[in-house]
Amino acid sequence: MHPNFGRSSGGKRFTFPASPKGGEKPSGDALANLQALNNAQYMLEASMRALKRCRWEFFSLWFKHFSTAAPTVSRNDVKLVQERFDSLSRIISQQTKAVEKAKGNVRDAIEAVHPEYYQQGDPTLMVGGVKSGWAHDFLDKVKVRLDTQTVQPSAEALGTLNMSALQTKEIPVKSDLWKTMVSLLGEFCALASNNEKAARDNQLPLYHDTGIDAAPVDSDGQVEPPLWRDRWNNRQPWFPLFVEWEAEYIHVPWEDWKLEKSVSASSGLERTRYGIDTERDLSTIKDSRTVSGRILILPQPSFALNALIEQLFSTVSEDELNSVISEKERKNLSKNVLRLPFLSAPLSGLTDHLLTLAHGTHIKPSVRAKGDEAPQAILEAVDEGTNPMFPTKRIELMGLELDPTPYGAQIHVATNAEAPSPFKPVTHGQLRFTKLNVIDKFGQAIHALQPRGSAAGGPIVDAVIPCVGEFYEVSSKKKPVTNAPETPSTATTEPHTAGGDDVQRLSEFIQLPPSINQPARLNAHFVKRESPTDPKSGWVPTTEWEDDHIWGWVVINYLDHGIQLFTSKGIFYREVRLPGTANGGRTGGVAGAKWLPFKKTDTTPNTTQLDQLIAHLTEEDGVYLRAFLDMINGALEQTGPAPGQYAEALNCIVGKPLALVNMGWSLELATPPNQNQSTLNITPPVRKLVHPEDSKQEAKDDSYLFPIKLGDSHREYDGLVGYFPVKARTSPPSSRPDDTGDLPIDNEFDLQRLYTYFGHPPPKDQPKTPTPSPATPGATDLDPKPKSKGPLLPLDNDSYPKLSPYFLDPIAYSPKPKDPDPSHDPVTRPSSPSNEEAIKANKAYTSAHNAQLQIFAAIIDPFQPVHGYSSFLPIKQLKLLDWTWQQALNRMTAFFHIGPLMIAKDVPKYNGEYQLKADFAPSTEADAKKEGQKVWKKNTVDVLPTGVDEWNWLQPYFFDVIDNKTKPPAEGSTGNESGEVGTGESGKGNSGASDGDEPERTKFMPIKVGRMDTKPRFEKGPYTAIEGYLQMRRNMADAQRGGGGGGEEG
Repeated sequence: MHPNFGRSSGGKRFTFPASPKGGEKPSGDALANLQALNNAQYMLEASMRALKRCRWEFFSLWFKHFSTAAPTVSRNDVKLVQERFDSLSRIISQQTKAVEKAKGNVRDAIEAVHPEYYQQGDPTLMVGGVKSGWAHDFLDKVKVRLDTQTVQPSAEALGTLNMSALQTKEIPVKSDLWKTMVSLLGEFCALASNNEKAARDNQLPLYHDTGIDAAPVDSDGQVEPPLWRDRWNNRQPWFPLFVEWEAEYIHVPWEDWKLEKSVSASSGLERTRYGIDTERDLSTIKDSRTVSGRILILPQPSFALNALIEQLFSTVSEDELNSVISEKERKNLSKNVLRLPFLSAPLSGLTDHLLTLAHGTHIKPSVRAKGDEAPQAILEAVDEGTNPMFPTKRIELMGLELDPTPYGAQIHVATNAEAPSPFKPVTHGQLRFTKLNVIDKFGQAIHALQPRGSAAGGPIVDAVIPCVGEFYEVSSKKKPVTNAPETPSTATTEPHTAGGDDVQRLSEFIQLPPSINQPARLNAHFVKRESPTDPKSGWVPTTEWEDDHIWGWVVINYLDHGIQLFTSKGIFYREVRLPGTANGGRTGGVAGAKWLPFKKTDTTPNTTQLDQLIAHLTEEDGVYLRAFLDMINGALEQTGPAPGQYAEALNCIVGKPLALVNMGWSLELATPPNQNQSTLNITPPVRKLVHPEDSKQEAKDDSYLFPIKLGDSHREYDGLVGYFPVKARTSPPSSRPDDTGDLPIDNEFDLQRLYTYFGHPPPKDQPKTPTPSPATPGATDLDPKPKSKGPLLPLDNDSYPKLSPYFLDPIAYSPKPKDPDPSHDPVTRPSSPSNEEAIKANKAYTSAHNAQLQIFAAIIDPFQPVHGYSSFLPIKQLKLLDWTWQQALNRMTAFFHIGPLMIAKDVPKYNGEYQLKADFAPSTEADAKKEGQKVWKKNTVDVLPTGVDEWNWLQPYFFDVIDNKTKPPAEGSTGNESGEVGTGESGKGNSGASDGDEPERTKFMPIKVGRMDTKPRFEKGPYTAIEGYLQMRRNMADAQRGGGGGGEEG
């Protein structure tokens, strides 16, 4: 799936089966025990990866110590690694026991896996026009023959053999081996003298054919006979073994790179990739060095290409294939793909050189005995003396981690005072070849560049102009040909490279975009606050059994020109509508009363965050509401199709729902950051991969911050509409290490800043906003934003979230042993930490891991995943589980405001038994009865000409409040004469209804909708003017099946 990435295991985790006990949700205690198990497992996995690095560090120190005469390794270096090894061994032993004990508390748990870690692979070099020496049938099964199946020679040919000269004591004349030898020699004579007979024989020896290569053409253009594969054919043999390369790498500073949008030349689609600032003069960069390597030529590339083509042809439909390539062309391509003359292999060693590591054959201090998995130290590799640094036991601790080798003092690097560090934790630069040779097994060589002594031995007299893929193509700088406005027809592009000798817009450089030179992964989770009451609490990922990361739902009600907001469970909460022309010149949104037309729910859902969003949507100037609507409308135009289950939901007639969720993203390393392995130049790199916790500098000044693009406006399969950044914590942290300050509960996000690809752009005079930064993990330090400028902010290179890579050292979070005696075995040391201390340490380690998440409140399409693009890692997806939106849709009801309408008869009097319940959204009559909701059917409200069986009329009744109690409406009155239904404005409708413990003033009663005759009847008055809501009783699928709907008869 990710051919250009190397993978490494992400470790195990534990979960419950998809549907334990018939879909019953696990108890709180079960989920807590499962979390404790995963905490211990996570600490164990991280410790094992760190221990593996320690084993290699032992080898690295040994190799430096024995490969140079001058002392380059101190005893303190070895001591530090040994102490770290002992601590990790103790943690692993402790956590292994903790995991086994935690498993006993979670009986139904099953094993699963964490996402894998990835590392960008080295570029792949392909040399066209050079034939590989590997036969096309190299991987086929070898055919065998019997003596009787060989080609029989003629008597004349057999007579030319002097068999007596071949007789030896070791091969008796009458032996089977002698008979086989005579048969093969005779076959050789037969094939040499009678090729036609051999061609008709079915039992030919291996390679006695012309293969699949095309027939050669002479200098006059005449086609010659095909060449036999088992003959010299009067030609020089050719079998390439390896490619020898050397290149100049130029390290372009990190601050000159931007993650930007561009258009793919092949597909025409927008893509996200790194580019270099066009104003930067790359020819002045001094940070460059020479790297080299050798890569073996193997037969796999041709076979892999053929397999991919066959897979493509077998998976694409016949009609679609024929529109691109005919059947005849497909057969011809499959037949001749193995004839393509090319060599292909990755530039192995490029990344290793940038990490000051060497790849290849080298001496090792241990050997594995046959049948014994534990490596044994070689006697000559053991350090001698009374107090050796590398005794036998320490060498055996290296295990199998004996590759690659460190630079040490063996590989030359620049050592002058101005020389930059040879160590590059992140690759970002440009590269050009200074040597490219193809060497074959007979000592022949093909030179792509004129051979010279070394890269620094003189000027480059020629160059290789590579054909590069889009990922490695150099950035361009555009220059208009004339003073006229620049257009595609009047502009030329020049390569933006570090070389000043590029001519005719051709470049010898390959651009290596930023990539982390060790395994890493993007973490993406839906999150919730760890404590619903503690403002110092952090964020934790939700499990697959929870939906606490959802804090609301938004539905555009096009019929009412407004926004309907639902709670996280899908219960209607409030509506915000655009003001009408008769609203006294009001430009801001008008919010309906809470819960109306439904009764307030008996439960107490947390709606604080929704209330804050509604407060912005109802700002007086209306800018926020209109921008919000523009954003959603723009997003819905680009969104992909909804699944079939959505068509069965009641509210599909009103508008597509969008989820309001909390999500977190982080960038995690699999192992501790790499270190400089050169002892000649120990200058630290300009930027560190991980920002030190004790550093007083900002992360952006001395370490890497990687921009991550969330969402994609040009792909309908992406679900991100927009997101709000989290606020900075208000109070300064205390002296406690785990105290990062206060973050108010349910007021964590800056709702005035909405980053999105959709809607109107912000005004030109709007000040540029700062980028979310993890200076405080998970927080964004934002300046006060002027009001009335609209909340929408563009998502681009300047506003992409920036993530800082991190690795949490398990030693820093593990409890220290109580016995300080170093003579005790570190694994079985007495007075080890208790299990309770281990559980506490595991929780702290997981909390620190969660604290690295950068948090956002996002508006997403619940049916599509949110994608995270980094360019140096595979695309990361974050998607709501199906049950979360299915549960909410089942509770959502489809209704809209209608009126005033004139009807010929009055509505029925209010009956408390028929009061509309909180979440009444039945799709069938059985559902209505299950909800306990009655629908009045004795006298109907005739407002629709057709389809009356699918609708209810929700009639409001207004109540006076006397002594904090509701008083029924007057006889013959609906109590709705005072104003618009449920506007929530002062003195009108349901002002303040259902807010806190205040009694409800407006109550609704569902009434069956009757058929309205389209013919005028001129009924006698008085007529009644009504205003209320139409509610859909069942969806279209139920209506077509003839399902009932509406509850008990009134």
